[in-house]
Amino acid sequence: MDKNILIIGNGSSSKTHFRALKLIDRKFNIKLIPSRKFNLLIKDYKSFLPNYIILSSPASEHYKQLLKL
Repeated sequence: MDKNILIIGNGSSSKTHFRALKLIDRKFNIKLIPSRKFNLLIKDYKSFLPNYIILSSPASEHYKQLLKL
């Protein structure tokens, strides 16, 4: 079963998560949203319907981002 995973952030930790998930299973459908462009791009990902969300953005942004999701 394919999994949709959304990673929010564009730092080294988000890239590490991306690489680790691809090593686990190449069938994972992973989308990255840079945290600085989150407000602009979240509309494009509304139909993505992620099974999992990884917040790799600054901690001060987590709550605001979760409310939008």
